[in-house]
Amino acid sequence: MKKQNVFIVLLVIVMLFTLVSCRSSDDSNSASLGNDSTTEQSMAPVVENTTDKTQLVVGADYEPTNLQYYVNATDSQKIINAAIYDTLFTFDNGEIVPSLATGYEFTGEDDLDLVITLRDDVTFSNGDPLTADDVLFTMQMNLNNMATATRFAAVDIENSYAEDEHTVVLKLFNYDNCLLPYLTGEYGQILNKKYVEEVGEDEAIGQHPIGTGPYVFSEWDVGTSITLVKNETYWGDPSNQNFDSINYMFFSDDNIRALELEQGNLDIALLNTNESIGRISGMGEQGLAVSSVPLTKVGYFCMATIIEDDTFQDVNKRLAIAHALDMDAIVSTIAGETAIAATSLFPSGSLGYADHSYEYDPELAKEYLEKAGCPNGFEFTIEVANNQQMNLELAEAMQAYLGQVGITMNIEPMDFGTQFGNMLAGTQLCSILVGTCNGDPSMGLTAFAPGSGACIAENHDEEFVRLLDACRYERDPEIRLDYLAQLQTYMHDMAYAIPVYEAVYSLGYQSYVEGIEGAYIQGELGFYAARLNFARG
Repeated sequence: MKKQNVFIVLLVIVMLFTLVSCRSSDDSNSASLGNDSTTEQSMAPVVENTTDKTQLVVGADYEPTNLQYYVNATDSQKIINAAIYDTLFTFDNGEIVPSLATGYEFTGEDDLDLVITLRDDVTFSNGDPLTADDVLFTMQMNLNNMATATRFAAVDIENSYAEDEHTVVLKLFNYDNCLLPYLTGEYGQILNKKYVEEVGEDEAIGQHPIGTGPYVFSEWDVGTSITLVKNETYWGDPSNQNFDSINYMFFSDDNIRALELEQGNLDIALLNTNESIGRISGMGEQGLAVSSVPLTKVGYFCMATIIEDDTFQDVNKRLAIAHALDMDAIVSTIAGETAIAATSLFPSGSLGYADHSYEYDPELAKEYLEKAGCPNGFEFTIEVANNQQMNLELAEAMQAYLGQVGITMNIEPMDFGTQFGNMLAGTQLCSILVGTCNGDPSMGLTAFAPGSGACIAENHDEEFVRLLDACRYERDPEIRLDYLAQLQTYMHDMAYAIPVYEAVYSLGYQSYVEGIEGAYIQGELGFYAARLNFARG
């Protein structure tokens, strides 16, 4: 089966995140709109709308501080790394298929040996051959980092080994439904062990990455752009390299990205606001179009229960908030075309999804406040990254609704790095986060697992842990569906997080660009290099 490389062209920021932000939302998601309201001069080279162009110019949002996928991972990092690195597996019509691997099988006692066979014709862009040691090294890197370790908790890396140069044996503590899906995304992007050890992690991964993908890191014009060029030693299908180079231009302001697209300085651009989407959608006669795709990302209002601050320890307080918010009205008003109201912590199209929305009922909210012993309400502060405009607007709307039942929610904007640091340090009380389900619904709840490092979400509730583990590790499909149903119901009843929105991502593009419509993979908006091209003739 042909390998198809994904260019995740932009996840949007807000949604999500805290990682998170919405508008995606993002990204996720979360979508980001910058705060810049003043007009900036064009930073992109003027592009002729011809059909013989050899460079793809992409309008991205926020410039990453580095390209390490496990440190403050941003949408920009993800879309760039998706062109530099290949993964062991990819998704094809919902099925996991080999990429750098040629196949896999579960063997050994209780089928807990995952044997992965690698291609023998792959080299990194510096000429080093891809080996089983590179895969083991990458897995060890994932397990060494707080942000990624829980995703691979099933892997017994100490006893895993390279059977030969192109065969990896991953010993497992237990079966994990999420393991193979994780290896199709950024955590399955294989690092060059020799290169990383020679030049150091920060340089080899963060500043000048080397991968096996169709494009090679070329130049970083700090404050402006990152340029990739065609990998001349690429092992895969040449149709994955339709361009000599890809230039990612960074614009924090969504309006400026749209303007750059209108002026012909960009071939494609992330659009985060209803204003930009509407304007570009109406410019068909000028050769512009918009593609909007729903994603498997859920933004949610998360309340910390394991940190020193005990504001949200009482489930009645959490349920009071849940029933005081009219999420349908909030999301439709704030998000418009960029998101829809979420009704579960699972995306609506995922395996086992069921509607678990909260009824908007201010009187019921007051009853829960009575049960919590605070009939006159209580006060708390939510942290929101100041570059996540949609999340800020959502928080303001929530603030108004909560005020109607006596709950005072203060909004504290701050830079994303500080917010992320507070989350890891265990001082962040609540925020809007995002969960992504690339292939399995339980993946979106990874942040809630004990040891995840996301203290705002991390949950030590024994029943929750039991249900989450059952969803991840149960092999029988029918039994697993029952566990997924129980998990959603339990999360709804305990209200550790309140579903807010499902992300819809939009890309504006020039009419001479082909391959964008319908491009959708792994829960992210993007396109295969093989499907994205400039119209010829």
